[in-house]
Amino acid sequence: MTTDELIEALERMKSETDSLADSSFCLGCGHEHNCGMYGCAVIREAIDRISIAEWIPETLELPPDDREIFVLTRNKNGSRNVDKGYWSLDQQRFVHRGTAEVTHWMPIPDYPAEE
Repeated sequence: MTTDELIEALERMKSETDSLADSSFCLGCGHEHNCGMYGCAVIREAIDRISIAEWIPETLELPPDDREIFVLTRNKNGSRNVDKGYWSLDQQRFVHRGTAEVTHWMPIPDYPAEE
C-alpha cells in the first residue's frame, strides 16, 4: 500500500466513523471529545501525521508520473544533495538537474497559509 493509498483509506474510514463517538462501537480512546461531525479524532490525527512530507525510498514507492517532487541524490563520491524533479513514466527514471542517483523522494509540501 502506498502512502497515498493509506491516506485515502484513512480518509474513507474517517468519514464512515462520524457517529462512533456516540455509538457503542467507540472504544473510548480518551480522544472522543474531539470526534463528531469531522470523524474519529485519532484517524484525523493519523492522516495529518502521515501527510507530512517524509523521505520515501525510491525502492519502496515511486511518485505519481510527472508530479514535481523533491529528490535526494547521491553522487559517485557519496555526496548527498536535495533537488527538485519528477518521475517520468515514459523514461522509467527520475528527471532532475543533475546526473546523480536518486535514493529518496518526497512530495513538495503546500505553502503555509498566509496570515
